Amino acid sequence: MYKKILLSFTLGAIFPYITHANVNSENIIEVGESCDTQSIVDAIRCGQATGKFHTLYYSTHNAYFVEDLNQDTVTAGGYLKFETAPFYGFTAGISYAGQRRLDDRHSDNDEVTELKNNKDGLAEAYINWNKDALKIKVGQQHLDVPFLGNYDWRIMPPLFRAVDIQYGSQNDYVRFTGADHFKSYADDQFTKTSRYSNVETDGVWSIGIAKSFDVGTNKLNAQMWYQNYDDYNYLTYFESHLKLNEQRFTPSLGVQIMYAKGDGQALKQASNLVENHKVDHQGVGALLSLNPKENITVKAGYNYIKENKDSYVNGALFTPYMIYTSSGPYFAQPFFTSTQDLGSGHAYMVSIEGSLNEQTYIGANYSFMDLKESSDVKSLNQSEYVIYGFYNFKGAMKGWSLANFFGVVTSPREDKLFLQNRFGVKYVF
Repeated sequence: MYKKILLSFTLGAIFPYITHANVNSENIIEVGESCDTQSIVDAIRCGQATGKFHTLYYSTHNAYFVEDLNQDTVTAGGYLKFETAPFYGFTAGISYAGQRRLDDRHSDNDEVTELKNNKDGLAEAYINWNKDALKIKVGQQHLDVPFLGNYDWRIMPPLFRAVDIQYGSQNDYVRFTGADHFKSYADDQFTKTSRYSNVETDGVWSIGIAKSFDVGTNKLNAQMWYQNYDDYNYLTYFESHLKLNEQRFTPSLGVQIMYAKGDGQALKQASNLVENHKVDHQGVGALLSLNPKENITVKAGYNYIKENKDSYVNGALFTPYMIYTSSGPYFAQPFFTSTQDLGSGHAYMVSIEGSLNEQTYIGANYSFMDLKESSDVKSLNQSEYVIYGFYNFKGAMKGWSLANFFGVVTSPREDKLFLQNRFGVKYVF
């Protein structure tokens, strides 16, 4: 097994069709002081190539409390990307992504669905225009938008075919996003479907506003979003953080509010349910973050989701591109399951993380999900214990990194333990 993991260090083993990527990467032309883009040819000649190669060994025991569902899969892949230099404010980018299975298939071994098959295809393909505070990006792209964003813990990148327009700076902006095609981390093709089902819709459109304020010596950041998921529901989301710079441990206080409603026609079509396909969600959250030392962060998060027995999963939030993937912006969330998929009630989380040195970062996370997926069942009372770490190499190995997540999940409703380990080897250039 570990011999096969080491194959990822040979880039040709990851992409058989890119046999000399590790040799030629040193000769790529990057934008420099001597590069003056006076033509489209110059913009291409002065462009930059980047890439990521990633091996992931993903292992579970009694996955998601399904007895004897023991998954074990090793996959490698990544992407190569080229982006032009700016030409009158325009840049263009294109990338190609793929993955290859490294371990052998066994009929008696369960597999991780999104990692088990070989696949490749065109990933990003976009045109970007920047003029002062205005940014417009059109095409196949990553979207760092709440409930849509980049959940990059697989091999294939999750992408949208979208128009993304932002005016402003990092913390003060207005942003409009519209997307009608989606490619999850489990696919190599764009479709009009979502993570939830194969039902086709017209996608999602989103508008967000963010503003930062100086409150004396303190800093207040706020953002508000409205998102419409066609044929599913609409979502209103507010989040704000106040950082007290002169207080001991520099505390940061956060609040969030989520409200979603819709008739869920696409939900009904996908699940063939007569009841509980409507979405009616109300939720709030609070977060306290402390820095007892400069390189250590301690967090405590809480979320409340109002129970609604006539709504989807007892009042849970429904977002079709994030479901079964991540808890997204939730303050209280586990690593291996998602708060929004577990029902309504109370969710809690405490964590501590920080850097041991320039190369090593470690953390631990505990979450407790006092949630019910139906008014007729007992609370899940799920506890998840996770430890994780990252190591970044230096010198001749610069660009390489290791990551590992190990966790145990328990619930009084289940007789077995759910164990999971994720080990990754990554090279970024």
